[in-house]
Amino acid sequence: MKPNRNFSLGAGVWTDDTSMMLALARSLGTYSGSARGVLRWYQNGVLSAIGRCFDIGSTIRRALGIYKDALKASGALSPAETRRLSPAAKEKEKEKRRTTAKSALARIARDLRGDGFNRNGSLMRVLPVGLAYARDPAGAAAYARRSSATTHPNAVCKAACAAWTECIARLVRSADAREEAKGAEQISKLDVLHHFAAYPWPADADALRVALAADVPLPAGAGALLTANMGDDADTVAAVYGGLAGVWYAVQEEGADGEEGLFWSPRVRAWRDALVRRDLIEEVAGELVEFVERHAASS
Repeated sequence: MKPNRNFSLGAGVWTDDTSMMLALARSLGTYSGSARGVLRWYQNGVLSAIGRCFDIGSTIRRALGIYKDALKASGALSPAETRRLSPAAKEKEKEKRRTTAKSALARIARDLRGDGFNRNGSLMRVLPVGLAYARDPAGAAAYARRSSATTHPNAVCKAACAAWTECIARLVRSADAREEAKGAEQISKLDVLHHFAAYPWPADADALRVALAADVPLPAGAGALLTANMGDDADTVAAVYGGLAGVWYAVQEEGADGEEGLFWSPRVRAWRDALVRRDLIEEVAGELVEFVERHAASS
């Protein structure tokens, strides 16, 4: 693993893609607002590997600015201030935040829906939705559209998030089905390609196209290297590929001892071990797993 010269960062420091993905995962696992989580990363460096936001997309920045201005105009309290309120006052504050969020979303939908805002900022973070709602792929796709709309209401952005999330959910669900019934049908890479090829796209989605080009013929490590060097936005296309490849190869290797396989090759293990603040990633992943287990138990 090499240092990131663009931002003078050491090897193993993740970028905005992973920070926003962790913020979304934590919002699901702890039932807190996703926009608030991303705003905390942007302003305070929460869920950054180095404690600060060093890069953010222009569309994300504008959306967060709209959300922040709406909170300020409404006089909404901070989460810390809210915790000190009485139960009745807390409920009123929550309702104020819900009203404020709706107002901000309406403005984001109006101001950021044009073709000039067709960016990958919502696709790069949406993986947790597919994992959390894998039991209902269509529902996961709908939630992915809603997640995209918080910052990227453009039709292409929402469609890309929906298609990718539904595929993630189908892969996870296929593994669950095989566990419950031996001999259940296994999803192939051709099925994955057909899913995206048959999807009713409003237009092209570059990051998905690059990620899929590497996913089909290559093992995980080689595919990650290829995508990082194919796309103009290297960390984003690698994040999109990595989410799909991680789920794909985890499904294929289910039941193995985990010491070696298509995904957990020595190279991928070395990358994992070199991550800065790996403990933070595992902490948030644990919160998401607990959410999935609670959701499954209540359904």
